[in-house]
Amino acid sequence: MQYLITPLLEVLNPTNTVSRNRLLSFAIGNAEAEIYNCLIAKHVYYNNQGKLTEGGWFYSTVKDLHLSSGYAEDAQKTAIRHLIKHGLIESELKGLHAKRYFRIIPDVDKLNSLMKSGEEIQEAIARRYDDEIKKRSDRRKKKKLRLIVTPIITRVALCVIIFFGCCTYIVNLS
Repeated sequence: MQYLITPLLEVLNPTNTVSRNRLLSFAIGNAEAEIYNCLIAKHVYYNNQGKLTEGGWFYSTVKDLHLSSGYAEDAQKTAIRHLIKHGLIESELKGLHAKRYFRIIPDVDKLNSLMKSGEEIQEAIARRYDDEIKKRSDRRKKKKLRLIVTPIITRVALCVIIFFGCCTYIVNLS
């Protein structure tokens, strides 16, 4: 039977869903990757509208980015600071009524490097899970072996005690 998720997608995405790159999330964090994707989407929008300023700058208010990403002001500030630190964006306050302006730094090599780092982090996480599963399996096997071996050892010990007890009894009788 084939399951269709189209109705779910239609409910979740009637106008716009923000996505993020999984490997970039591992490298720089979920909020950072999602806000980065929101800023890229805004850059594309402003570019298509012919509203990018000199140098490719565009603005996005706290409210606008909150409504686009779901992240409130504090999370935005932290994510934006990290995105700047990683060399993915630039940000400035401009205008008489200061607005936050952003510029996407079009450094594909930097982005590929971060995604490669994210892939390595993802693989390390996967190895940790695999190691933990193996440890659990080994513990279960040892426990199971103890449950099997313990009664056998107990029976052998009992036989030895009985044997020596009988020997002692026979020796005492003689």
